[in-house]
This record gives sequence, C-alpha cells and structure tokens, in this order.
Amino acid sequence: IYAASSLSSRESLAVAAAHPSTEQKVTCAQHKIMTKKKSTMAKIDLMFGFILLWSIVSTSLLVMHHYRIIDDDGKLSPKNIKSGLAQDETRRMKQGVVRKGKRRRDEMHDKKRGKADKMTDHKIHFSIEPKQSVKLLPEEQYNLSSGNNEEFPFTRSLKTFDSSDNFYIYTVNAASSDDAAALQWSEVPWKQLVHKWNPSTTFVELVNFGSALQQQNADAATSSIAKKLVIHCLPKTASTTLRDACKRLMDKKCPGVPERHDPYGYRNPTEFYHAVKTCTEVHQFCVQGGDLLMNVIGYSGKDDDDDEEKELEVKEAENTDTVHFVHLVPFRNFNEWAASALKQIYVVDGKCDRIDEMLEQCLGYRELYMELYTKSVLAGLIGMSLDANTSNDDNPWRKHEHHIVLYNYEDTSTIVSEMSTFFGIDPMPRTSADLKGKRSGGTCPEETLNTFHQCHDETLNNMDAIRDFGQELARRKKEERTMKKILADFRKKEGKVPEPRKSKAAKRKVNDIEDNDEERTSTKRSD
Repeated sequence: IYAASSLSSRESLAVAAAHPSTEQKVTCAQHKIMTKKKSTMAKIDLMFGFILLWSIVSTSLLVMHHYRIIDDDGKLSPKNIKSGLAQDETRRMKQGVVRKGKRRRDEMHDKKRGKADKMTDHKIHFSIEPKQSVKLLPEEQYNLSSGNNEEFPFTRSLKTFDSSDNFYIYTVNAASSDDAAALQWSEVPWKQLVHKWNPSTTFVELVNFGSALQQQNADAATSSIAKKLVIHCLPKTASTTLRDACKRLMDKKCPGVPERHDPYGYRNPTEFYHAVKTCTEVHQFCVQGGDLLMNVIGYSGKDDDDDEEKELEVKEAENTDTVHFVHLVPFRNFNEWAASALKQIYVVDGKCDRIDEMLEQCLGYRELYMELYTKSVLAGLIGMSLDANTSNDDNPWRKHEHHIVLYNYEDTSTIVSEMSTFFGIDPMPRTSADLKGKRSGGTCPEETLNTFHQCHDETLNNMDAIRDFGQELARRKKEERTMKKILADFRKKEGKVPEPRKSKAAKRKVNDIEDNDEERTSTKRSD
C-alpha cells in the first residue's frame, strides 16, 4: 500500500510539472521579469560608478593643471597671496629667480599704481640681521585691503588687526615739489618698523619701509563721517607749540568746558570724550602722548563706583555721533631727540647731576624719558588697539573709527594745516609758532648721552607692541617711585625741603584770603 501511494504521488507531481496551472505560469513570469530588472539596475549602477570615478580623476587633473599654470604665470589670487606668497618668495630667492619675479611684480605695480610708485617699490626690499627671525611680507600684500573702510587713504580698518604681525600704520609726508599733491601717503607694516627702526633711522628711511598710496585728485577726502585730529604731544617734537595752539582753540570755540592748565581732555580720556561731545566746532584735539592711562582708542568708560554716573556716561556715548579719529604721532630721529632732550635738561637745571644719577639706574628724567619717544608711544597705541579689538562689542565707544598716522615733526605746521584741509575741516591757528625754539647755549657732557644710549638703544631695536598693560603700568609706577626718592634726596642735599601737602579745605581758605586781600587792594587803588 505504501509503495503504491508513493508511486501515485510521484506520478501526480510529474503530471503537474508537465502541465502547470495558470497561477504557476504567472508566478514564473514575474520571477523572470524581476531577474531582468535586477540585472539592468546592476548595469546602471556600474555605469554611474564608472562615470563618477572618471569625473573625480578628470577634475583632479584639471585642478593640478590649473595650479601649474598659476605657478608658471605668477598670478596668485589675494587669498593665495595671504596664505603662501611669503613662502613662495623665499623659495624663489633660494632658487635664484628673483629677477624674473621682481620684473613681473614691477609690471603689475606699473599697471595698478603708475610709474611714479615704481621707485618706492624698489626700496621695500630689505634684509633682516641673522640674529632676528621674521617673515617678510611681499610687496603685493602691502596694498591688499583687509578692511571695509574704502576711503582714501585709510583702506584698512584698524578693527580688523588682531596681532602686531598684521598691523599697519600710515605715514604722511609734505610734498617736496609744487606740482605734486600737498600730502604724500604711505602705509607701513608695524613689523617692518619693529625690526628696522634703530637709533639712526630717518623719516625718509622709515617711509621707504612701506608702500606708497596713490590716488588721482587726492587733494581732498570724501568724508563719510566727521574727522577729528588727535595730536599726540611728545617732548622735543613741537609739543609746546601744539599744546598752546590747542588750548587757544579750545578756549575760543568751546568756552563752556572746565578750565585747565592744558587743553581740556589733554590728560583724561573721560574729559576727552566729553570735549568731543560738547565742543562740536573743535576738530583738533591735543592729548598727552606716551601715557598708558590716556587710552582713547580702547576707552570703555570711567572707573566710577557710582552706577548712575556710569549709566549717564554710556547714554551720552550712545547719543554721540560716530567720529573718525586720526591719531597724529610725530617722528624724530632717536639720536637727535635724545641730544635735544638732554640739552633741555641742562637749560632748566643748569647742571647734569640729577640726570647722571637717574641714568645710573637707566631711569628717565624730565624730557629724556624712554617711554616718551615715538616708537614707545606707537607700541602703546598698537597695544591699545589690539586690546580694543578683543573687547566687548557692546561698548558704545567701539563705534568710532581710529587710525594712526606718523609724520615728520619738522613739518608739523604744514602737516596739521594740510591734513585739516584734506579732511575738510578748519585749520588750527598758531601751529607755526616756534615756542622754545631759541635756547641758551651749553649741554651735558658727551658721557651722559653715551650712558643714555647704553641703557636704551637695545630696547629701541627690539621694541614691539605692549600687550600686558597691567605689568607695564606696574613697572612704570615702580620706576616713578624710585625717581621721586632720588629727587627727594637731591632736595635734601640742596636744603630744599618740600612743603607739607595742604588739604583741599586749607587750599580753599588760602585762596579766599588771597582773593579778599586782592579785593581790598584794588578798592584802595580805585579810591
């Protein structure tokens, strides 16, 4: 029975296979269609993969070919210039193909800035002493604008500088001929000055460290915001003349401000901004150069425990119109400056014992104070700028624009007058007065001047931007205490004991008595 049953089953299966049903036929057809679709999709995937691979290979070849063409022609984009041009220039110098690259750069400069700029470009190249390590910036990078302010000559925004390596200052020079523009502008990388500014550097050499800026019809600037000249007064650079001119201008055009021995706002940044807000007809302001507490660029409000006073000051700053401050810093050759300052000490003191004692500890005295020389002042201003760029953007004083301009102190009157005209503001009178120009003969011995140079020449050569103001202020205060002690000892030796300090109430009482005495005297005279 089992065998018969198995045979019957196999016969049934054979019959079913020989004669499939309609449902089985449909299933088989669907299976064949799906198999064909899978085969077609696989072929399509393979084809797309081949196309993608070919695209990657061809694109890579095109990019490599493109960069070979750029390297051959020397036509780099601004982005590539900023990132790799310094290294390429160094490599070319080592390979001995400087002449070819220089000829190409000269052709580019001739097209962009005219033949008159070509002579300046040749003077940009310089070498650094082996003991110093610095990356030289190529010529093409000098005129790349890194800021949004396109107003000539300030094509770079000071707010974009984040280190002393990419910080630029401007120089302005009086025209040497009648057919040229009244002012000759240049921009100089600060790092060039750090490594090349030495005791014998002249203003002409300093200008040639940078690159000339030229613009047709540059007799006047199109001011988008109001310009204010901030003149940093430094000893032995016509500071007495400028301070006197600023004081007279302030007294005449803004008589409502508090009376000061110096121009209002000269020594206090809070008073400075108050003067800018109040004295709308004053466009030239004098400030004490070299004072780290006179921080106009990075000002963030006065140090006051009174919250109400702070709030009022902030509101006043928010309501003040945006101003473009052009900081004028005078240049004078270091050797000449030191000799002139030493002579002034002799004229005032009549002898040199005090400065000799100070220089025993490399300290300053009167005008001969290292922190009051131009390069030291620039180091402080640049440090203030870099600190301000990392401060809170909510600071209402951050809306103002600042630029630093270096000028030759010998052309003080011409520069201040011509820059005022250039920016469309009224010139300041009495800048040509030669106050303290005539002095009696005599000066300190040569040994005293040599001691000063032994103390400070190396400091001048290596000076860079001040970044730690707290430490620098502490150092200066410590030196100031030492200087005061030395002076006090000198007064004791000379028998000049200083009078004890009087309180404010005692001073007011003395003043009242003097006023009453003067009143009685004038009344008797009138009688």
